[in-house]
Amino acid sequence: MNVGGGSWAGDTCVNVVVDGQVVASFTGNNAEPLTVKAADVHKHQGKTAHIEIVDQRTGGWAHINCDRITFTDKPLLAYEDLPDGGTFALAALDPAAHVVPSIAGATSLDAIFAGKPGPPEVPADDQTITGAVSVPVTLRPGQSKSVTFVLSWFFPRLSQNYAGVQSYSSLRKHYKKTPSHQLARWLACRFPSR
Repeated sequence: MNVGGGSWAGDTCVNVVVDGQVVASFTGNNAEPLTVKAADVHKHQGKTAHIEIVDQRTGGWAHINCDRITFTDKPLLAYEDLPDGGTFALAALDPAAHVVPSIAGATSLDAIFAGKPGPPEVPADDQTITGAVSVPVTLRPGQSKSVTFVLSWFFPRLSQNYAGVQSYSSLRKHYKKTPSHQLARWLACRFPSR
């Protein structure tokens, strides 16, 4: 399962309950992004079990997020343990920027430029989400305008064995362990739009 939200054990959590006893409990990390959580329950085979979502706190981070509850015989890798797990952000440093996080039917340039909203989530095994960041610009003859875009990423476990990166050895990896959206915000504060 994926869990996010507050980290209040017992108050904002997802519990695995077997024969009335909590055998595993997961909280968020005081962050909205969900992370993979798993419990090995093979020793409880044949017993009665259920999953309990607890949300009984008020105040800061007083909520729990949970999705993709999966039952499997295969061990799950936590998101942060995937060799290509990480974050990626694209931002425009312009107040007129328009963002479409997911585009419907993004199979052509016309569909991408139309920017009609698509699904917020898709199965990761066979689909992807295409989003867009655009800045409308109108120019008269002889005019010009610069638009600054930020492309940031954070892949903490990227290894030389990851086939998706052809020039791994020459990558500049001189960054702190900062999620990509926080880095984009930091840059936006230091390099305001023109």
